[in-house]
Amino acid sequence: MITLLRGSVNNLKKENVLYSNLDFYLFGSLLYTNSPNDIDLIIVYNKDKISIQDILLLRKHLYCSFFNEFKITLDITLLTKQEEKSLNFIQTEKAISLL
Repeated sequence: MITLLRGSVNNLKKENVLYSNLDFYLFGSLLYTNSPNDIDLIIVYNKDKISIQDILLLRKHLYCSFFNEFKITLDITLLTKQEEKSLNFIQTEKAISLL
């Protein structure tokens, strides 16, 4: 599953220049079990390079397409680079990069 997510993220970043500056991280139960209830994903973005509307559209697209293909939900957390730096969410959650 992690390999599929990495491939999807790489394709997404290649296909749309708007997404090339986004950082994707995985955390939660998928890292510790083979049968998670959902997949926890963090998307870190620069609010000066992509609008909140575009990031929300991306989240909706990812959620729908992943559920349609794999029948598992994505729980997607959106953080600006400033928010992540302030919260230290990636380190606290022991998230891994999908790149």
